Amino acid sequence: MMQRILQLALMLVMGMGSVQAKDYTDPYEMMKQVADQAFTRLSQERNELDSDPVKVRQLIDEELLPYIDYKYAAYKVMGVHARKTTRDQRDKFTAEFKEYMLATFASAFDKYTDQTLEFAPEKPYGNAKIVAIDVKLIEKQREPVDLQFKARKNKKGNWKVFDLVAEGISLLASQQAELGGLIRQQGIDSVTEQLAERNRQGIVATTGQSQ
Repeated sequence: MMQRILQLALMLVMGMGSVQAKDYTDPYEMMKQVADQAFTRLSQERNELDSDPVKVRQLIDEELLPYIDYKYAAYKVMGVHARKTTRDQRDKFTAEFKEYMLATFASAFDKYTDQTLEFAPEKPYGNAKIVAIDVKLIEKQREPVDLQFKARKNKKGNWKVFDLVAEGISLLASQQAELGGLIRQQGIDSVTEQLAERNRQGIVATTGQSQ
């Protein structure tokens, strides 16, 4: 199920780079506009990206990253343990967590073909800094999947996605449970190194040189 969540996350956010020049002050506008272009882009670039896995990672780095609040997510994963760390330790963990997220997305890139989206009616959010955006994923020969993207407004007033909930399972909460527990047991330096090792393996995997 967790791999499925990661695949769903990638499918939608990959399209965000198509309009990356724009800063969004409306979370619903952000999700709708970027999602409208996501499927077209995946279809148009499929052959080129399939033949050049390195370009997949480059594409994600350049176009996905601006719309993901990876720093906020990383600090949520560290939780209370961040108080016992130095800035250098936090920065190193955040950098590896970012790479871990992106490498995971890259490895799941080839899972998407003919999906469509249905957005639930918008809900007033006033001055809220975190908004949940409900989406239904429609796939041929599959039951619809209920998704919820969680977006956060940053200090500049722009919205970025920091979590995805698929069928009640939160990607961020899963990482908090796994990595947060390891940080508590083993310390942040150990977990950062484990993430770094996963990242090294993940980059190899996307080039087809490993499992």
